[in-house]
Amino acid sequence: MSTCKALLSKIINKNAFYEQEDVTQNIFAFRVVGICILFYSFVMILNCLHIFIVDQTIFTRGYVAACVLVLIYGLLLVKMGLEHPFTKYLSVTAIGLIVMVASASLTYHMIIIMIIPIIIASMYTSKRLSVYAFIFTVGGITISTYVGYYFWGM
Repeated sequence: MSTCKALLSKIINKNAFYEQEDVTQNIFAFRVVGICILFYSFVMILNCLHIFIVDQTIFTRGYVAACVLVLIYGLLLVKMGLEHPFTKYLSVTAIGLIVMVASASLTYHMIIIMIIPIIIASMYTSKRLSVYAFIFTVGGITISTYVGYYFWGM
């Protein structure tokens, strides 16, 4: 429990700059996930109020799947910690999966947001991570298009 409290204190601290490599970027990546899920929740509420015209069942499937992915990401982050060298790959993968699920349920409304994993990877100084994010994003666009078209619409 103390590990979780220490992680939360680092994430919500106003001064999120640390000397250790990639810790600051990991904190900002987690904050981006939090902002994305808050925005997704707001859009879910607006869709429930019939302000948007997305089918409620499809939207709910995507929203629940994204919330489950955020929960898994948070638990893995608590387990690994912000200092682990693999955390940056976890962050890019989690953000990519969340965007992919949202894109599968919202299809054409998510075109621009699909590049968020590439943007997050650009915060780090790793060329390997940037290549990974690019390949993951291209694959994610392909998969989410097919899933949105063939499976979520049923």
